[in-house]
Amino acid sequence: MTPHPSPRPALYLSLLATDHRGSVLAVQPYDSHRFRLPGGPVLTPGPLWNLASQLLHTETGLDFTASRPLVYDTHAANPVRNLPPTDVVLVDAGEWHPSTPLHLPPYLVTSMWVAAEYVCDVLSMEEARRVRAAEGIRHMPAHIALLYDGGPHPLVTRDAPPPEHAP
Repeated sequence: MTPHPSPRPALYLSLLATDHRGSVLAVQPYDSHRFRLPGGPVLTPGPLWNLASQLLHTETGLDFTASRPLVYDTHAANPVRNLPPTDVVLVDAGEWHPSTPLHLPPYLVTSMWVAAEYVCDVLSMEEARRVRAAEGIRHMPAHIALLYDGGPHPLVTRDAPPPEHAP
């Protein structure tokens, strides 16, 4: 019998939970030495807010209502190993007190609050870029950062035409 391949997620949700100092909640899977943001692949359709709330509860035991997406990263390196690139949405999971008890599932070893200045040292380069982009717009209502594989998106950073060619 041939095993069925894992379905390719349509989307990967990452959740940005911070404390009052701006430290970021990171979790460590048992099969990795690197920390990552809480979240996971979206394999079933449904409202983004419900999926984000379920993921954060599954990964940390925290109950929250998602407020809005902060970053949309297209063609991103998939945080789930051995899968092709996918789109990643970083959702605002709000502010939490560091002493809030977390309840990690068996596939996560530990969690920690990472000071903003060390995010680049603890998270992957792509996730750190998403966090930095989110920090820049978190308090700006109705804004979302658009990235391409963790970097500037070509549609957003395209140079304006020279004045002689402007309409």
